Amino acid sequence: MRLFNRPRREPLPTQNPAWGFWGECAMNGCDASKAWNIAIDEIGTKLRASPSQARTLLDSRLGRHFAESLETLDRFLGDQSADNARALKEEIGATLSDRRWREPFLLGLKEVHALKRGIER
Repeated sequence: MRLFNRPRREPLPTQNPAWGFWGECAMNGCDASKAWNIAIDEIGTKLRASPSQARTLLDSRLGRHFAESLETLDRFLGDQSADNARALKEEIGATLSDRRWREPFLLGLKEVHALKRGIER
């Protein structure tokens, strides 16, 4: 029985490597792949988003602004140690708990869900 050990979600690759969260990380010399995996996992956990929904949000303009706002990314540029990865994960989690970020992300999730429902009909 797995009450406390939920299965880890596999992050989906970006569909927008030149823009969004990935593009901002790459443009600033950060290991976009590692930062992406941390961000997509935290969005899934904190906002209960599917991997597809998290990817859509991070690939958007909101994802780019989100990456710009993370101070820990600067430390993550030169040293992607476990300590800095943990610090980035904690900052992303705290940022998503902040109403100023949480509300736009939740609104974005609603829009993604509505678009998906419209496409499936």
